[in-house]
Amino acid sequence: SLAAEQSVIRVKLSVGSVTTFNFTLNGNFGIKGAGVNLAAGSYTVKSQSGALGLYCGSTLIYSGGDITVEEYAPASGYNYITLATTKYGTNKYRGNLQFKLNSGKIDVINHIYLEYYLYGVVPHEMSNSWPLEALKTQAVAARTYAKRYMTGSGSYDVVDTSTHQVYKGFNAANTNAIRAVDETAKTVLKCGNELVQTYYAASNGGYV
Repeated sequence: SLAAEQSVIRVKLSVGSVTTFNFTLNGNFGIKGAGVNLAAGSYTVKSQSGALGLYCGSTLIYSGGDITVEEYAPASGYNYITLATTKYGTNKYRGNLQFKLNSGKIDVINHIYLEYYLYGVVPHEMSNSWPLEALKTQAVAARTYAKRYMTGSGSYDVVDTSTHQVYKGFNAANTNAIRAVDETAKTVLKCGNELVQTYYAASNGGYV
């Protein structure tokens, strides 16, 4: 079975309770809906006076209650955003990065094409070194699991931890996992017309 058309999943990243957040852009990006291009380099988002401010150094680039750094077509290779989470340290992320105010704190949400999201799930729910067919099975299970949460409600679909699925952004070195995702692209598991509840775990503690 093939999943529906290309889909974007919204992943809330683990950044803690922060009023300031730093990240670095590599590639072509801009501010969604504002017509503002963003050069490669380091940026800071700050919560201040009931709004968000996007800064490059000490220069205010844009302000608003909701800011989305949007990925444009890359000149070559691919675009990525480098940032640090409280769970996984510093990693690269593809797609768009949305900043939202939440009771004065900053929520960081990665909007990313589902297949690219799986590049950051499969090698961490399994291991990139595991056999390809096992990784392909994991890719189908993880894709099906994610699709069940992509309802469009709320401000995000899943978080980046084992509460849903571990997601650590993009690492081009995970070639086996990336191949497994690509070779099962858009494939999901259904029973009749319903997506199966593809729960899985690293350990069951010895009991079923």
